[in-house]
Amino acid sequence: MRKWLIIIVIILILIFLGVIFYLGLKQTRVELPAQVVGQPTPEPPLIPVVTNLKEATLDEKKTYQIELAQKAVELPPTLNLLDVAARPYKKDQLLIIEKPSGFLETNAWVYHQKNGVSIPLFQGIIGLSLNWSTDGEQMLKFQIEPETRRPNLTLINQSDNLELELPWVTFPEKCLIEKEALYCAVPLELPANLRWPDDYWKRRFYPQDRLVKLVIKNSSIETLDDGLSQLIDAVDLKLIKNELYFTNRRNGKVYKINI
Repeated sequence: MRKWLIIIVIILILIFLGVIFYLGLKQTRVELPAQVVGQPTPEPPLIPVVTNLKEATLDEKKTYQIELAQKAVELPPTLNLLDVAARPYKKDQLLIIEKPSGFLETNAWVYHQKNGVSIPLFQGIIGLSLNWSTDGEQMLKFQIEPETRRPNLTLINQSDNLELELPWVTFPEKCLIEKEALYCAVPLELPANLRWPDDYWKRRFYPQDRLVKLVIKNSSIETLDDGLSQLIDAVDLKLIKNELYFTNRRNGKVYKINI
């Protein structure tokens, strides 16, 4: 009998302690606001991408292709050169440049059409590629630095004096020098192990470009298209009136953007 009495007392003590613990917990518990307990955080509204990038019409594409055709010239038969391209430079002159590679030295010459004389312009530059203004007074020069193996894009004058070091890396063929400004297609991201310029020209790498305008006089930069509305790999840029045309290497189509 005494044994059962002791068990009952212990049970009553445990019940009493449980009631005290429960009352204390209830008094110290803090009720959180309804928006914190159980309700998901509302997502921010989607902001639509604003762009005026459009595909060129058939007539606009013909005009653009006529403009590009003026740059295409045949290599003079007297020049026995392989893997080179020739383009109009200054009056009665052609600029002839070897196909660029990051593993070979590249050369470029100015060919005088009247007397058939070729004069070296650049010699022994790794990965050299060029693009120039209509008058030939300014030129974009791309090269691979021999010591660091890093690509470098600069704006130079006809005497090879530096005028501007560009704040991004792209190819001269993806730029246009026009009316004291540069228009360029600039990759949004670049792989760390990219082999310049070979991977691009051998189509091992397709960048996603944004279109930018840089005013040469004050280096101010304007983004014409952020590259998020359309996958762009732009080459052969051409300004016709107030519209910038280019060919998208991803699909071969011609696009335009009002500037």
